[in-house]
This record gives sequence, C-alpha cells and structure tokens, in this order.
Amino acid sequence: MPEAAGMRVMVDQGALGRYLGENAAEQGPAQLGNVIVPVLDISPFVLGAAMDPAARPILVELAPSARLQVLTPANPAAGVAFSVTVPSGEHWFVRSIGYVYTSSGVAANRYQLIEASVGAVVLWRTGHPTPQNPGVAVHWTAQLGVGQWRTNLDGGWPLGSTFVPSGYQLLAYAREIQAGDQISNVRIVYERHAAL
Repeated sequence: MPEAAGMRVMVDQGALGRYLGENAAEQGPAQLGNVIVPVLDISPFVLGAAMDPAARPILVELAPSARLQVLTPANPAAGVAFSVTVPSGEHWFVRSIGYVYTSSGVAANRYQLIEASVGAVVLWRTGHPTPQNPGVAVHWTAQLGVGQWRTNLDGGWPLGSTFVPSGYQLLAYAREIQAGDQISNVRIVYERHAAL
C-alpha cells in the first residue's frame, strides 16, 4: 500500500483514528495524502439500536506512525505501585511492560495487575491469575502476542489492550502490596503518537 511521509496504515490494536462524522463528504474509502484510510461500516443493529438495513459509514483519520520507544523510569518507593502518566498531547500504544516485584516476608499472596486509568475510571486492566508468594523476587512481563506462563522467578501474561490516552496513568501493582514490597527495573516498550 502506498505510504505518505510519516504516515502508515496500522491494522492491529495500534490503529488510532479520529471520528470525522457520518456526514463527511466522502462515502467510500477516505483519501489522506496518498494513504487509503478504510471506512468502518457499523450498522445500527450492531450498535443495539432498532434494526435498519442502511449501514452508516464512519471515516477515520490515522495518526502518524511512531517508532518503538523504551522507557526505563525510576523505581517507586517501597510499598508503592508503579505509575507513569501519558503526557498531554500524546497517546501511547504499549507493546510490553516488564518489572521485578520483590515481595517482603509478610504473609500475603500478591496478584499482579497492569491497568490504564485516571482516578477511579479504569480504561482497561489485566493481570496474572497466579499469586506471588512472600519473600521472592519475580520478573513479570505483560506484552502482546504471548501466552500466559509462570516459573519460580519469572512470569507473564498477554496484554488485554494497549491504548493509553493522554492524561491516563499506566500502573503496575498488586492489590495486596505490603510496606516492604518493591517494584523495580520497570521497562516499557511503546509507540508514542500525537493526539489527534
């Protein structure tokens, strides 16, 4: 497919679009530079409204593509979840997030979670169903395209989503986190896109 400078059609979860409205001038595939932007046909039936045979085209404008970037932030304080906020004017598509969770000797099972949220609003959350025991350091990884696994010293699971909008936080934590627990060596691989 032809590609304009700085533009690429993305067909996986990394696709980011801006709604242009059902009454946009173009009723077929939209043309953006020399990139063909697909039209998404979503019928009222799919949306749960009254059945209507006429599909409604939705035109989207794709964001410029971005190379993979790696973020290795400072470790949070002991007993505190890791979090990073997506800066204003950006959207992130997370490809993987890894970290080491060192549990103290306090008797509690730690279930690992990763989420994108702002305040009490959770956009998505995913986690590993096997708890971490006290007194061990486990390297956890959540990423695209992998299955769930767990050994004594490492474990991982697939990301349920990848999109983290501007202003949202990306968090890694255990609900049962104890005062002596430590999250360290955080490594996030992501694409950074300008917000449309």
